[in-house]
Parts: sequence; structure tokens; C-alpha cells
Amino acid sequence: MKHLILAAATALAIATAPANISAAQPDHAAIAAQAKTSSYTDLLKKFKDGKQLTEAEATTLYYGSALQPGFTPDKDYTPVIAAYNSGDMKRAYNLANEALASDPTNLALLFKAYAAASASADPNIKAQAPAFQTRLLAICDAKLQMVEKFLVFILQSSAVHPLLHEQCRHEMILQNPPTACTFGSTT
Repeated sequence: MKHLILAAATALAIATAPANISAAQPDHAAIAAQAKTSSYTDLLKKFKDGKQLTEAEATTLYYGSALQPGFTPDKDYTPVIAAYNSGDMKRAYNLANEALASDPTNLALLFKAYAAASASADPNIKAQAPAFQTRLLAICDAKLQMVEKFLVFILQSSAVHPLLHEQCRHEMILQNPPTACTFGSTT
């Protein structure tokens, strides 16, 4: 009987998975449509100015960046890393900022620009750190939202049958019985 319940719960989770997974993904068609409009340009300006974005704006900006002309996901930013590793924060900041002009949502570049600005001795560059932090957090939030939505789906799917959890826990204990616990010294 327990195997029948386990099989039924697994089948239900698998049957509902495609609908729930697609609900956890961004609306790529809507993002693609907006990425070609002036509102995307306005959103990008707001982002570059270091202003707060809503969850939907950050998601649109992040996923829409891949649809912009000149986007190259495999571009090499070795000079930025070399300048940063050498301790030349002004050069690292300038190179990262220049690269961000064509790749504004690149997390590695945002991290380097933020770190270089924060560590810079130049007060004008250092003053840019909060805006880079805001940009960095917006993109991290957009990426983490998708992970969070997917994890919620997994938890909700498995919560459909609490009995499944209890059954799995019960079988795990039977297969791996706990060893005796002792308190204090064994000598």
C-alpha cells in the first residue's frame, strides 16, 4: 500500500511539474516586446543612474539585455580583472564602467566596478559605489527571483501530499537506524 501511495504522489508531482515550472519563468515574449521600445531605454537609464527598480523592472532589464544589439555573452574582460588584481582601482573602475556601457547587466563587471569604486582613493569614483551597489543588487534580485520561484514550486509540489514526506522519512529511518546516543564521557 505504501508503495502505491508513493507512486501516486510521484506521478501527481510529475504531471503538474511543467505547468508550475513555466509559471516560475519570466514572460519572455513580453520582455522581448518591451526590449525593443523606448521604455526599455528609459528603464536602462534609470538602472544606470543607480535608481531603485521594481521586481518586474529588474527582471525585464536583466532578461532584455540579451536582446540588445551588440550583446555578446562570451566577451572577455581580462583587462578589467588584471587592473583590479594589480590594485589599480581607478583603471579597474574605468575599464569596468566602459565595458558596462555595452553590457550593463553583467554581474562580474558590476561586482568589479562596485569593488573598485569602493576601494578607490579618488573621491569622485568612490562616490559612484552606492549606485553600483544598487545596480548589482537589482540584477542579483532578478536572478534570485527565478530561483526562489522554482524552489517554491518544488516545495509546493512536494507539499501536495504531506503523507509522502512522512513515508519517505519513515523509510529513511528504517533503512538507516540511528545509532545509540551517549551523553558525557564513555570512559
